[in-house]
Amino acid sequence: MREPINKPRANKTDAGNGSKAVCRVSNVLRSPSPDPSRSPKRRAHPAIMKLFSVPLCWLFALMATCKAEPPKSPEEAIKAFRSEWEAVLSPKLRASSFHEHLKHQVYEEGRVGAVAESSEKVHTNITNSLSPKKMSLILYGKLADLKPDRKVWSVVNPGHSGSGFEALLDQKDGRVIFLWIMPEG
Repeated sequence: MREPINKPRANKTDAGNGSKAVCRVSNVLRSPSPDPSRSPKRRAHPAIMKLFSVPLCWLFALMATCKAEPPKSPEEAIKAFRSEWEAVLSPKLRASSFHEHLKHQVYEEGRVGAVAESSEKVHTNITNSLSPKKMSLILYGKLADLKPDRKVWSVVNPGHSGSGFEALLDQKDGRVIFLWIMPEG
């Protein structure tokens, strides 16, 4: 039977009911993979994953904290200190009242310098500068870490309107062993 000529017919823009849009529904099913070894249901056993994931995490952590070579120049010592600041010191000192002040001073261009020293000389300077009441200005490390025969890099920002800081890096491995706020004056 033929439709009357006056009746509109459905086309791509008209679904037959006067609408201007077409609604297409398709039932798309996931086709199975032809290779059973690539099946989404195949997974490693949790015990095996745990067995390998923990040592891998330790390995990556160890690699991240390893240094290729200790600093050999003042510029390298400053760079090593800034790296240690980001990785170790800043997270540990976040709750300290000095954190924001130090965060600025660590990257203050033209104000941060480094010199090779013996830790005995630095130990004497610190003990002469700090009274027992001001020992809280030692933010990282202990005075006992400053062994007389230990060679260190002294990374310093003397500060300009307030206290500066001094960080000591072991010359053998470039690790920060001590950080203190130098009192004004």
